[in-house]
Amino acid sequence: MILTEDLRLSILQAAIEGKLTEQSVKDTPVETTLNKLLDIKKNLVKNKKITETGTITEDSIPFNIPENWAWVKLCDIGELARGKSKHRPRNDESLYINGTIPMIQTGDVAAANKYITHFNTCYNEKGLAQSRLWKKGTLCITIAANIGDVAILTFDACFPDSVLGFLPFSEQISREYVYYMLLAYKHRMNAKASKVAQSNLSLDKINAMLFPFPPIEEQQRIANHLNTLLYKVGEYEEIEQQLTALKNDFPSDMRSSILQAAMQGKLTQQLETDSSVDIMLQSIIEDKKMYINYHNEAVQIVQDSISTALPDINNLNRGLTYPIYQVIPYGITEDREKDILQLMPHCKQTRWHSLAIDIIPANGGKENGIREVLKYYQINPEETMAFGDGWNDVDMFEFCKIGIAMGNADDDVKKKANYITKDIDDDGIYHALKHFHIL
Repeated sequence: MILTEDLRLSILQAAIEGKLTEQSVKDTPVETTLNKLLDIKKNLVKNKKITETGTITEDSIPFNIPENWAWVKLCDIGELARGKSKHRPRNDESLYINGTIPMIQTGDVAAANKYITHFNTCYNEKGLAQSRLWKKGTLCITIAANIGDVAILTFDACFPDSVLGFLPFSEQISREYVYYMLLAYKHRMNAKASKVAQSNLSLDKINAMLFPFPPIEEQQRIANHLNTLLYKVGEYEEIEQQLTALKNDFPSDMRSSILQAAMQGKLTQQLETDSSVDIMLQSIIEDKKMYINYHNEAVQIVQDSISTALPDINNLNRGLTYPIYQVIPYGITEDREKDILQLMPHCKQTRWHSLAIDIIPANGGKENGIREVLKYYQINPEETMAFGDGWNDVDMFEFCKIGIAMGNADDDVKKKANYITKDIDDDGIYHALKHFHIL
């Protein structure tokens, strides 16, 4: 994925998490808006303007949102339905001869830049009779081939059942906010699509998805902010494309020659004040190395249990020079744990062996590490699996969809897992991936 696309997705995700705008107590309470929308929906169903969606099993909440926001399904805030193209074959010329009614295809949605302003196909009255005319302002969402492309109609138009139409129940709902929200959910829609010869996404699966719904006023603030930010991203993308073109056009033999010259030190001047390579390498090694201040039976037992060699003994004053990422006290009782942590209020501990604990920053830990990775790549926790064999892995089991304990794990750790695989020395991870049909 190119850099600008990463930036664009990060901005969209931050926006729908409420991180780009301030929440205001002056905004209309979201509960008030949702109650009005519910009344509108009931009236539309009663007058047979739309059909009731029935009972829908909701997805799990994918991320945190501000307290004054709400989680909604699209069918709670507007009409969501598939386009229509009942006649077969769809390319029957009798549907199009002398046609004047715009007919939008998935390609038109994909090619649009937020708004659909062009069309290549028109229905005639016969074509319209077997389809449906959607109003200007409808949000079009592709659910076949290219999953999750979104654009807003600028004119009344028809489209086939490979496109969903979404019309908010109220003009107060910002269509631009909904558009950006759906863009941020594109990867989630793709993850839900069935992987057959041609990917497709069912209406039921989208109806089950939960979406963040801010107060009406904040929706517009978010949309305005994104309009400005994404315009800047577009400018940056043009520069990136120019650099990519320059890179591709740059002669490969010249590139190789320059790289070779650089590796031979011919492009820069060597100064006596430069640090030596040996010193730099030693610094890197020291920064990553684990040291201990003593060896005893407890240390040997713990290290043997994880098939790891004993760390080198060294003066721990080196911690005053190099960063400390983790401290592992050995042979520590629970009472002693409390005494230590009272002296380290910015840290927390996890016991992973009866004779050893981890002491790490309060905002650290494997669960938080996974959470940050999922957030960056916009992956739902429902799509995750964690492997572990110690108590410091239990928080991963509780956070991820599937927690897998290694066969060599402590019995109490195994009780926290969804599945127990073979020992780590017996290809336990491989066997678990086979069991869940990932390999």
